[in-house]
Amino acid sequence: MGLGYSLFVRPFLALMDSEKAHSRAILGLKIFSFTVLGRMFLRVLYRPRNLETSTLGLDFSNPLGLAAGMDKKAEAMRGWEALGFGFIEVGGITEHEQIGNPKPRMF
Repeated sequence: MGLGYSLFVRPFLALMDSEKAHSRAILGLKIFSFTVLGRMFLRVLYRPRNLETSTLGLDFSNPLGLAAGMDKKAEAMRGWEALGFGFIEVGGITEHEQIGNPKPRMF
């Protein structure tokens, strides 16, 4: 990642409970990518170049994708796209909300 992330964001998030850090990271990306200017800033800083690939007849701008579970509620889709992931898999859809495991947990 970038120098700003390494020096400021990561140490701040590392001091928190993992669920809080995850929630704040999602919220930060969601807020930052809300405007066109914010998305342009993310693209300039983080979007990889010249990683296009083709697999099984599908073209990807990047061979790296975002795995399911990072953004379970699909709250920061614009941000993930601006960061340059080749594909994004968000949370599943169920008829009823699922409670999950008891705390403490990773997230």
